[in-house]
Amino acid sequence: MISIWIFALTLSLPHSGQAGKQNRETLHDWIKGEVRYLITEEERSVYERLTSAEEREHFIEEFWRRRDTNPATPDNEFREEFYRRIAYANENFRAGGPGWLTDRGRVYVLYGPPDRRDAHPMGGRYQKPANMGGDTVTTFPFEIWEYNYIPGIGQDITIEFVDRSGSGMYVLTTDSNQKDVFYWRRGEMPRQRIWARAKEMPFERMRVWARIQSPPPLRFPSLREEVKAAVSYDNLPFEVGTSFVRMSEDSYAIPITVTVPNDKLDYAGLGGYFQADLQLYISATDLNGATVYQVDEAFEVKTSGESLPDLLKRPTYHQRVIPLPPGRYRMNIVLKDVNSGKVGVRDAVVWIPQVSDTGLNTSSLIYADVIQPAPEGSRGEEFVIGPLKVVPNLKGAFLRQHRLGLYLEVYDLELDRSTEKPSVEISYALEGPDGRTLHFGGEMESRFPEGRSMAVAKAIPLDNLAPGKYRVTVRVSDALTGRQCTLEGRIEVL
Repeated sequence: MISIWIFALTLSLPHSGQAGKQNRETLHDWIKGEVRYLITEEERSVYERLTSAEEREHFIEEFWRRRDTNPATPDNEFREEFYRRIAYANENFRAGGPGWLTDRGRVYVLYGPPDRRDAHPMGGRYQKPANMGGDTVTTFPFEIWEYNYIPGIGQDITIEFVDRSGSGMYVLTTDSNQKDVFYWRRGEMPRQRIWARAKEMPFERMRVWARIQSPPPLRFPSLREEVKAAVSYDNLPFEVGTSFVRMSEDSYAIPITVTVPNDKLDYAGLGGYFQADLQLYISATDLNGATVYQVDEAFEVKTSGESLPDLLKRPTYHQRVIPLPPGRYRMNIVLKDVNSGKVGVRDAVVWIPQVSDTGLNTSSLIYADVIQPAPEGSRGEEFVIGPLKVVPNLKGAFLRQHRLGLYLEVYDLELDRSTEKPSVEISYALEGPDGRTLHFGGEMESRFPEGRSMAVAKAIPLDNLAPGKYRVTVRVSDALTGRQCTLEGRIEVL
């Protein structure tokens, strides 16, 4: 039986030195340059309304900051990679102008190098693959780029470029017959394809490209507009935390948890109780700045069996889970208090590693205020992960009189042939501010094996620790295969 522990539960924009060197005309032209591939309509609308050079400098700095894939480092890796791709496109795809303005350049800048590239710069005789008919044709110069996966678009994506003018200007086409020199002249129908793949059917190609252009509709369109207000809004304070657990080899659940102080909300009296109404918008973007998932929803905070003064003493937790494949993502979270109109904006970075064939695969390490058995039939509800209800501690700060709760999942474990169960060894350590390391064993730990996966919950007493910051290290080993992994993080004992 698992042990139960329950614990009490102005956005300033820095000046950009580089932007500061630009004059007003250059700042005005910035939006017409390479960033046209990244900037959203909301951002464009805001930028075009700015009137001073200082405002534009601040906007540009914020524009890149919001896309920084690793804010902990002094460099903006996203910006560096973006301009590296611009330089590559200019060097390799130039055709009467800058390479980044060509179709090949645009695709390269947005999605990076293809996983496979089939180039025919001279055109000529070409035998189509069997799934395209298998006949031999004479072609214009063309290239076929294949991507294993593009977030927000799909898997096994094929993009084709054709240079029909012979000038080096390759144009993106969704019709593979465009490269055939004589196809449109002789008026022939293509041969009946054999082994046709679903992705090559016309309606599937239209669906894929439509997904690029058409994000899902929102319930609160006005809330999405608040993303642009990040340059001025930060009136509603709240905290946000993210983690990930695996659903399948190529799909992960990302619990996004927000907590807002109840005393910062406005309440309306409704027939004997008080209620605050909140709207939440979440946008997940990939390294290219493309939106791969977005959601908006409403939730409420109200007095249910308690007085308003008691409600105001505690925070409210709310969680939404979104599915994503492995990769690095930036989360933009907007929270709005409907009654007061106050809005808060937060950013978070989520990195989901690819499945490893050599080491152990795990979820992220979750610090928790509450870990307890989930009620029967509660799967899919807020804070329910597998067999447990896990309420995260978003700041990683714990009072000494409480316990540090840890939750993790381990995947792809070997099964013992005799018991059909996995065998896992786990050790825990806390390294304190004085450099001393405290080790913990299996006490106050609960394990929940399910097939080749295992959920693990651990409680570590903190009453004997001095206040300060501690490094947490969890080492996991599959006793049957010897595969290992280490999860690390930091907490603060108050």
